[in-house]
Amino acid sequence: MKQNGLEFIPYIPAGEPKLSLGLSDEAFARQYGFGLSTLIDYQATGTSRIDPNVRIAQSLSVGARRVYSREKAACAERVRAEVGDPPGVMRGPLEEGEEITAVSDRANADPRIAAARDAYSRCIAEKGYRGSTGEDLSSRFFEDTVPYRTAYESHVATLVQAGKDSSGVRLDSVLTGEQRVRLRQIQQAEIKAAVADWECGKVLYPVVTEVHQEYMDRYLTGEK
Repeated sequence: MKQNGLEFIPYIPAGEPKLSLGLSDEAFARQYGFGLSTLIDYQATGTSRIDPNVRIAQSLSVGARRVYSREKAACAERVRAEVGDPPGVMRGPLEEGEEITAVSDRANADPRIAAARDAYSRCIAEKGYRGSTGEDLSSRFFEDTVPYRTAYESHVATLVQAGKDSSGVRLDSVLTGEQRVRLRQIQQAEIKAAVADWECGKVLYPVVTEVHQEYMDRYLTGEK
């Protein structure tokens, strides 16, 4: 970007907290639940929540903004070609992506996964919950945290637009006292549900992983 005479601030996007924290599944669940209400303001060292170059682009005229966006995309593609994608990112033709989705759908329909989900449902019911996967338990906490997440992200975005450092901003400083009390209640409930999911997940998640790997191996070797 700078070689093309354009201002650009290097930054590392905020990644998956569970990976950067380096915790086991059990330790993460017991400390952070699903990571939804508990890690709203989490930011790994050296990363950024918001691309500071968005502010740079917004300060340009409409025509210059198009040029900036085009050059930024071209530079990103050049970096990807020379360095490769970040860990965990998979690319391929559209047709291949559709085929892999179909493989995943067939695996999910396997009787072994159906039986494992039934066992999970019975286990989770004994703990006072309903659902056949962890997503059934975590979805409510995602919805419950929307107001807090929105308030925090809006505050951070305002600081970034003003050219101020947002790295030290914590959620407690953005919320009202009543909001903080309610959020802590949500966090406690989330951790309890996540621990239940981890405990009952022992009868589900290993089976899901094994079956999906089996179907993917068949796909890669050309089996139907």
